[in-house]
Amino acid sequence: MTASDPGSLPEGAGTAADALPARVPVAVLMERVPVSGNRWIDHRWQCAAVLVGDPASASAAPAIIDDGHGRELRIWRGLTLQLWPDEAESYRHNLDGTQPGLFVATRPGADGAPEPFLVSACGDHASALEEMSEAVHRVALPPGLMPWLEAWIAAHWKPEPRRKRQRTDWKEGGGPGPQS
Repeated sequence: MTASDPGSLPEGAGTAADALPARVPVAVLMERVPVSGNRWIDHRWQCAAVLVGDPASASAAPAIIDDGHGRELRIWRGLTLQLWPDEAESYRHNLDGTQPGLFVATRPGADGAPEPFLVSACGDHASALEEMSEAVHRVALPPGLMPWLEAWIAAHWKPEPRRKRQRTDWKEGGGPGPQS
């Protein structure tokens, strides 16, 4: 089965939801960018990319690439993009937006550089982390993840049925106000 063909199920799988994996191994590429014209900082960190399909185990230290011009790249391996059924609506909103993306949460390491600890496709989860003062970087959704994410959402998201609101009859004493 491929992510772009959710209809073909492996033998023994009951439904498309059972066959789609809920997690994908990823690596995060963080980039140190020089800043000029600022008296307070000489660099900033940004998430350059999320690389899909990196099955490497997590290592204590990232692979570091220095270009010699003040730019430095750090590759953090061994992370996982995990999808949860109760967040499927947030994934749908993410994909329906103008710029679908992933959210990478980081914490400062021993040297002050950000260390990724979570990769998510859920905007609600990212907002909650930001409210707890965690640093969250948004990066474009890798094109290879779009079909898998769409198929996973289709298999797991069930929109809530619309319910007609019951109106209160204010004339018959059903609401606040003087009673006669």
